[in-house]
Amino acid sequence: MSTALLHIKQIAIERAEEVELKLEPAEIAAMMVDLGDYELDSPEDFEVTVRAQRVGDLTVRLTGDAWAKLTYTCGRCLERRHLEVESLFEYVLVPKPVWSDRFEGTDEVALSEDELDMDTYEGDEIDVRPFIREALALELPAFSPCTVQDEAECDEAYARLVGDEVEKELEEATVDLRWSKLAELKKQMSED
Repeated sequence: MSTALLHIKQIAIERAEEVELKLEPAEIAAMMVDLGDYELDSPEDFEVTVRAQRVGDLTVRLTGDAWAKLTYTCGRCLERRHLEVESLFEYVLVPKPVWSDRFEGTDEVALSEDELDMDTYEGDEIDVRPFIREALALELPAFSPCTVQDEAECDEAYARLVGDEVEKELEEATVDLRWSKLAELKKQMSED
């Protein structure tokens, strides 16, 4: 049985307590798949702290922070790079039947601001892995360029990849039309 399963009745009421998670390397690897181009190289490149508290009898509040060092391919220079991602998270969870009963029979649901941040759980246990994964995934950039520290290397690798000719064509193609006459003049002067 995974230590990522929290038993509802064992969670302290009205007091957040840190939950000891001992995730196996296979659990961490499985949790971090399908993140687009991002991959976790090693389970040592992953850390998480989770605090849980019951609010009332069945509502659970999860808070914590997660950190991972991921490897990805830069979308510009196509070199493999590393990215450290950190996320602070907070979830309010209610039993799925309670949530369903509340909105059953309504065609249109108007959620309050507090209800927008809620999620559900089923049974007497909560698996925290999907929440940790979601928190980290939301911190990942949609387009994966090199970091600022790797910018010079990225520029060099990009120039090698596309070549000088293509790079010049791209520069010419990106000239603002309001400056096109000046670009033509510059081209004429360089030809002479």
